[in-house]
Amino acid sequence: MKGDVVPGLSDKQAFREELDELAQTIGLWAADYIDGVEKCQSTALLLKGTGQEKALELKELLRNLQEESGRIEAALGDQQETLKSYRKWIAQIKDREAAFGERISQLLEAKRRGEDKVSVAMAEISGKLDHRKNKLDALRKATSWYKELLGIRCEYSNAVKFIFTNIDPNNPEREFSFSIHHDKSANKFSMVDCSPHIDRSGPLLDSLNTSNELSQFVRSMRWEFVTLATGEPKV
Repeated sequence: MKGDVVPGLSDKQAFREELDELAQTIGLWAADYIDGVEKCQSTALLLKGTGQEKALELKELLRNLQEESGRIEAALGDQQETLKSYRKWIAQIKDREAAFGERISQLLEAKRRGEDKVSVAMAEISGKLDHRKNKLDALRKATSWYKELLGIRCEYSNAVKFIFTNIDPNNPEREFSFSIHHDKSANKFSMVDCSPHIDRSGPLLDSLNTSNELSQFVRSMRWEFVTLATGEPKV
């Protein structure tokens, strides 16, 4: 070319060397780039696989959490129902306690009224017992006087023996007696012994078995002893 300077051989050699060096540098850059891309692809694949595994794990964990949440909600529901039952039961107990307290008050009041009635009844019974005791004491004194006057006493074994004194005016200590036995099965009296013997004891015993008036029979037997001892009846 006109006006241009044609490079020399040394310049061409240097240029080629620069081109070769540049080509090597570009080749190294390309190799590094390709290696980087491959590493990025490997990393991406690794991350993708790991991400899928993590996603599956998270999905499984979420499913487990949902199931656990369902179980917890069911348990909470059961506990709430149980709590409602307990509250209802406690309310019933409180109502029963209130009713029980009222019932106790009623029972205590009834007990107080009963004690008052018992006190009044005991006072009345005590008064009646005192009256009966006084009456019994008077009766015992009268009976003692009557026995002493008539001279009668009783002895008990299989039969009842009635013994009289103060019958014979010539011998007041002389004893007159008779013994009778009562057969409960036949409800009948029988004469076991009579001393001294009285002829009318048989008819008098028949009258006793008919009327069952033992006191009248005893008086009649005494009259018979008086008649036997004195020769005339005495009352």
